[in-house]
Amino acid sequence: MREWLLSAIYKGRIMPTENEAERQSADIRKRCAELGGRIAPTAQVSSAVSFDEAIDIGDGAVAYAPAFIGGFTYVNVGAVVFPHVRIGKFCSIGRNVQIGAARHPVEFLSSHPFQFSPALFNRVPGYPALQTEKWRFHAPTTVGNDVWLGTNCVIVAGVKIGDGAVVGAGAVVTKDVAPYEIVGGVPARRIRLRFDEDKVSRLLKTRWWDLPLDSLKDIPFGNIDQAIASIEAIRSSKESA
Repeated sequence: MREWLLSAIYKGRIMPTENEAERQSADIRKRCAELGGRIAPTAQVSSAVSFDEAIDIGDGAVAYAPAFIGGFTYVNVGAVVFPHVRIGKFCSIGRNVQIGAARHPVEFLSSHPFQFSPALFNRVPGYPALQTEKWRFHAPTTVGNDVWLGTNCVIVAGVKIGDGAVVGAGAVVTKDVAPYEIVGGVPARRIRLRFDEDKVSRLLKTRWWDLPLDSLKDIPFGNIDQAIASIEAIRSSKESA
């Protein structure tokens, strides 16, 4: 049996050969380019990562599957998107950000995965028999639309980041972040809302990120009051049409 087959079994899945992996890598890059996006040459993106509009994945970034990345989101240099992550549209993912970082059990005898994970050291006699517990490293993690994740921040697995939120550089997010909330620190704590509660409510109702690009071209982006009013008018006209 070829060496790759011996070493490439992970949780019951057989990974592709080197040639197959290269072909799949070329296919996903081509698909991204056809949509107007880019996957950098040194980025590592699983062929099973989903996207349906243009995205940009920077050099050295990694995206595991299953994951979904929304349209016009960019993932900067060195960032990592772990499994079971869903990212919305128009998100700005800073350098070296980690989304869906694994949680380890601190209540078990050890925080090491020998107690529950088949991914490591399974060719060592006696090691597989130790895997008697259940634990999920990467619980589903959600990043909403129009979210900015600052450089070097970490989003722990299982967290939900609301639409419009901002996470400061270097923050470690262990709890959900509300829509349009700005958080920072280790662990991350609320700093303030981006806008007052009335504006936040109106913005969430507009779901501007779902509008066609042509609908946004005349929006006065720099004036939030006028921008909201313009988008509300667009939504109203579409609903009455």
